[in-house]
Amino acid sequence: MEKRGYKKAKNKYGKVMATLTGAMLVSSAMLSHAPVAAANPSADSIAESIPDEVTDALLTSKQKVSEKLKDSINEKIEDSINAAIKDGVNSNLKDGVDKKIKEHINEKIKDSVNDKLQDNVNDKVKARINKKLNEALLEREDELQQVITDRVNVKIRQNQAHKVLDIVATAYASGYEDNGPWNDKTHIGTKVRPGVIAVDPRVIPLGSKVYIEFEDGRGMYAVAEDTGGAIKGNRIDIVMSDREIAKDFGIQDVKVYVLDKVIDV
Repeated sequence: MEKRGYKKAKNKYGKVMATLTGAMLVSSAMLSHAPVAAANPSADSIAESIPDEVTDALLTSKQKVSEKLKDSINEKIEDSINAAIKDGVNSNLKDGVDKKIKEHINEKIKDSVNDKLQDNVNDKVKARINKKLNEALLEREDELQQVITDRVNVKIRQNQAHKVLDIVATAYASGYEDNGPWNDKTHIGTKVRPGVIAVDPRVIPLGSKVYIEFEDGRGMYAVAEDTGGAIKGNRIDIVMSDREIAKDFGIQDVKVYVLDKVIDV
């Protein structure tokens, strides 16, 4: 469209130039018939001899061509600027969109990596905890087995026991310091030794086998073979291997399961 306008203006300018050329030829012819004084005319005189309507037409045509050419150039420049701006905006917009998409993708990847990392950490922590628990169980397997065994035995003793008593227990050892004139002998004449207890026969019959359960869960079997002046009611005195151990025992609350009678007294 712009090229066709430009060609049209150019053609019109060509026609004006042809008219101007014709006018100059007419002027030249006119000058050839002028007096002799004008045989060698100057440029100014030639210009003055051109009719006003010819010069006006020429100036008008040149001005119109220049304006159209200027408008065409300005229009092209404006189109180029607009296209450049549009491309720039589109480029910036595209860059912005691409950036947002990349950020979104990176965020998703990061979240996914964090989730997987957290899962791995949780799995490893659980594995370590389970390993520690298993190691602890293996280390204390004998102890735990003993606890289980003791509890089973408690149930058995409860079923077997003729009676279960809450007793205050003390300890003593063989010898005059603890056993007085009876020294290393029990009330029924047996030797004072670990595994023997002194009892009040009205509560626990002499010759009875008992199971003594301590507060910490440990326990021991013993036989009621001795008595004592201070052992009255729910009291027992347990024989220890030496006097120091007996003193360290102090006074403890225990549970006594009275089982079968094993010695006839």
